[in-house]
Amino acid sequence: MAGGLRRAWAVALTVLLGFAGVSAIAGELRVTAVGNAGVLLEAGGRRVLIDGLYRAGVSPYLRVPAHKQKALEAAREPFDAIDLILATHHHADHFDAGAVAAYLGSSPKTVFFSTPQAVDRLKRTVEEFESIADRVRSRLPAEGRRSISDMDGIRLHLLNLHHGRGGETPVQNLGFLVEIGDFRVLHVGDTEVDRTELEAHDLAQFDIDVAVVGYWNLQDRERRSLYRETVRPETFLAVHVPGSEAPPEYFGSARDAATMRSRVRQAVPEAVFLAPGEVHRLRRSSEP
Repeated sequence: MAGGLRRAWAVALTVLLGFAGVSAIAGELRVTAVGNAGVLLEAGGRRVLIDGLYRAGVSPYLRVPAHKQKALEAAREPFDAIDLILATHHHADHFDAGAVAAYLGSSPKTVFFSTPQAVDRLKRTVEEFESIADRVRSRLPAEGRRSISDMDGIRLHLLNLHHGRGGETPVQNLGFLVEIGDFRVLHVGDTEVDRTELEAHDLAQFDIDVAVVGYWNLQDRERRSLYRETVRPETFLAVHVPGSEAPPEYFGSARDAATMRSRVRQAVPEAVFLAPGEVHRLRRSSEP
C-alpha cells in the first residue's frame, strides 16, 4: 500500500499502563518504554526487545525500575515470550552480558542479535555461553549498506550507523529497522552519522511508523532536520532522556528536563516522550 494512504489510516495513542501485561491487538503496534533507550515492540503476534537488557546503566539516564529488573531477566510477564532481543551496541546503558544471558537461559526460543563487539563481550564474560551460543547472532554490514535477516515472521534490516569516529577502537553501533506485523520501527542507537551517511540508506522509502532516536536529535535544529528529511517517520519516540535530577549541562541550552521536553514538543509535534512502563500505540483504521 502506498505510504501516503497507509499513513492516513494510522492513529496514534499514548497511554500509561505501568508495564501491564496486555498484548497488542490485531492491526496494532505497541511500543513500551523499558528504560533509557530500551523499547519493547509488539505487533502481529511477535515481540522484539531493543536495548532493554542492561543493569547498572549510566547515570543520570533512566534505568529499568528495580522491581521489574528480576522479572525482565527471568522472562516473566510482561517480558515473557520475546522472540528477538537486539542491542545496538555494547555500552552499559544499552547492553549487559549477564542480563542477556539470564534472559536467554530463561527463554529457550529467544534469539539475540547485536554487534560483533557486544557478542564478543558475551562470549568472554558469560561462563554458560555454550548453552546459548546457537541463539546468538552478530553482523556488521559495511557503512552505507543494509543487511537483511528474516526471523520467524520478523524482517530485520541491519544498518552500520557509527557511534562516532574518535577513539582507538571505534564503538560499533547497529541501527535496526524492524518490520513487525504491518509496521516498521527504526532504532538508531547512539549514532552520530551525518546527513550524507544517513541518506545512503534511503530510509524514507520504507514508510517508517516509529523512529526511536536520542532526544538530542530532536532538540538540535540541524539534527532534527536530518531525521525529519531522511527518515520521515509517522512518530518520533525520544529516548535516552536524563532524569530530572541530571545536571543542567545534560539538557543543552534548555538547562532542565521540563524545558527540553517543551521545546522539542513545540518543534516536533509528532514526538513522544515515554517514561518506563508507558506505551505508545499505533493502530490501523478500518476505513480510509
